[in-house]
Amino acid sequence: DGMLWAADGRLEPLEIKGASAKKDRAGSFVFKSIRMRGTSWQHLFFIGRQRSGIAGWRLVADFEDCMWLGYVSRRAFERAMARAGRSSAKMVDVTVSPGSARTWGWLRAAVKW
Repeated sequence: DGMLWAADGRLEPLEIKGASAKKDRAGSFVFKSIRMRGTSWQHLFFIGRQRSGIAGWRLVADFEDCMWLGYVSRRAFERAMARAGRSSAKMVDVTVSPGSARTWGWLRAAVKW
């Protein structure tokens, strides 16, 4: 999806995935079709939205109470996949619940919110 500057001045590829909250659990998000094979991203950002947008959203204050931003490095993602016995050859879906003490899912410990 893009690049970011690393602390040492290198450009590193990133991927951004967005999702709306699950209907039955407002604090959970499913991020679909995350690929490892054939990609070079080093940084994966999750953007979760708990409610639909408002036409007048212009400032961060307009939506900061309903948006979540998460981050996981490729290395941490790969380790979590290996621990869960998942193959990096296939696209994966990830369900995460930020801010919950009862967070679950194979990637939960790797995502920083």
